[in-house]
Amino acid sequence: MISRSRPEHEVTPEQMQVRKRNRITFLAAAVIAANAAGNSLLRIGLSSQAGEVSRLISVTHLFSLTVVVGVLLLLSGFILQLSLLSRADLTFAIPVTSASYGAIALIGALGLHEPVSAAHWAGVLLILFGVAIVGRTKPLTTGRRP
Repeated sequence: MISRSRPEHEVTPEQMQVRKRNRITFLAAAVIAANAAGNSLLRIGLSSQAGEVSRLISVTHLFSLTVVVGVLLLLSGFILQLSLLSRADLTFAIPVTSASYGAIALIGALGLHEPVSAAHWAGVLLILFGVAIVGRTKPLTTGRRP
């Protein structure tokens, strides 16, 4: 009798969908982390000149290790976002990655000790609520890309 079951190494369409969704989730989380960390490092690296009369950024601040690492993290976040956009709809990717605003608010309040008003927190919660809603939708609705 011939067995019509799939070989063990063959992946089912359902498993492929789960793998695609997991890749998209990982990319979105990486974009969020890179953006939050990069912006936070820029703030730390540039904060020492806040008391200066001139608001121009000095060359020494631009090439400090903290600022350079922050810029590299933002660049990596941009590259990751390009990869995410190649796998998910624009209407999914951008709203979901806006969760970085919540991460930045937390880092600012807890790590950098910046004052955050109740209205600011309410706005952050609205953004995160929208992220949760969009995150429950299909990341790719347009089918396979050419």
